[in-house]
Amino acid sequence: GATVSFLISTPQTGVDSIIATYSLMGLPFAIARPLVALVTAVFGGMMVAAVEGHEDEKAAIAENVAETCVAHKCKTPFWKRLLNVLRYGFVEMVEDIGKWLLVGLLIAGMITALVPDEWFALFKDNSFLSILLVLLITIPMYLCATGSIPIAVALMMKGLSPGAALVLLMAGPASNAASILVVRKVMGNRT
Repeated sequence: GATVSFLISTPQTGVDSIIATYSLMGLPFAIARPLVALVTAVFGGMMVAAVEGHEDEKAAIAENVAETCVAHKCKTPFWKRLLNVLRYGFVEMVEDIGKWLLVGLLIAGMITALVPDEWFALFKDNSFLSILLVLLITIPMYLCATGSIPIAVALMMKGLSPGAALVLLMAGPASNAASILVVRKVMGNRT
């Protein structure tokens, strides 16, 4: 349950994601996104804890992870670990975010240019239907937490409701088909 909670919440609660959400969508979305992520993460974790019963497997995995971590820390000097942290924070993470943000901006530009302005007007009176449409679109594909922000903005400019845009921001990174398949393989069908 805790692992699933972690997997659900981390894409939306990262500092990079919150800052990018604030800069492109404003303060209300920057506050709502991590709060909704935390609520859905707790709910998802509780659901998994309710259906899972593999305590012996969980203990073995936790013991293996702990042994690996201890062995790794003993072999690597502190200054190298600190250097790795700084390299990740100032080089690798910036490269990763920049790439996905660029992809998101390109897709947002295509949406802005190709999707007719009146297309989302069909769903104006039915926000539940627009939310279901967004879920059907986002679950089969992977959307990076940062790269999905310009896509949500472009869709809102085309008339998508803010609630449906928030669903896109939450469902794309947290519950896409690729992640579901990996969780299924590692943690089993019930999870």
